[in-house]
Amino acid sequence: MDNLTRVPAKIEARSGHNVLLHGTGFFYRVDESEAFVTNWHVVSGRSPTTWQPLHPSGALPDHLRIEIPWLVKDGEQSAIQWRAIDYPLYDDPDFTKAVWWVHPVRRHVIDVAALDLNGVGETGLFAANDSRLDLNELSTAPGHDAFTIGYPLGMYGGAKFPIWKRGTIASEPDIDLDGLPKAFIDTATREGMSGSPVYVQQSGLWYPAGETELGSVVIGTGRMFLGVYSGRVGADDEFKAQLGVVWKRSAIDEVIRARLVGESAFSLRPSAPPE
Repeated sequence: MDNLTRVPAKIEARSGHNVLLHGTGFFYRVDESEAFVTNWHVVSGRSPTTWQPLHPSGALPDHLRIEIPWLVKDGEQSAIQWRAIDYPLYDDPDFTKAVWWVHPVRRHVIDVAALDLNGVGETGLFAANDSRLDLNELSTAPGHDAFTIGYPLGMYGGAKFPIWKRGTIASEPDIDLDGLPKAFIDTATREGMSGSPVYVQQSGLWYPAGETELGSVVIGTGRMFLGVYSGRVGADDEFKAQLGVVWKRSAIDEVIRARLVGESAFSLRPSAPPE
């Protein structure tokens, strides 16, 4: 099994027993600590651009159900056992105190949320930037392969593991779009992939980041964590450019370091969207 397959976890955003939307999340390490990362729209149940509820009924999630693989040992043998954990999104019964963290400056505008959920070492998962994944710093450019690994439409890729969706980098990775730490990828992703980790991959001959000399070229396959996927532009119209949005790892770092608790989704009004 490819170790990147053991990075994502499947999410159901629920209101009581009702599943409102499917999503994906992953553990991520910053400064010797870790958190669980997904999108703001997954935990809030609202569009990050209009604040409209994403579910037709207008219902908003009160908890996440996260499917986690656990390594179970029986003597010298070990096996994967899947368990579902319910993670409350609010600290009070009136849903006024959210528990997720948002970006310290742009808040909901950056569609990234983190939960104070750690203990990845006790599971069968890897953090998205775990050193054991043998990731590299790559010189990336438009056209390079980008893999989004998650659960489209809540589907599995066998034995409850995720599905890999291949695409390409569609914008200059070092340039922020709209003044925000995000990039475009060209990929046909679907609902349920929101919150998925995205990795750039180069095979054959490639240069580490910042290197241009022939003697620094590497032969083989190099991979780099790019960021968290958060949906498509123009997904509702076949004549629009179906571009996936990836929030860069710098945004994830800032969310986790700041630990700024977000506002309750139940207190937001669509008439006052974020600026």
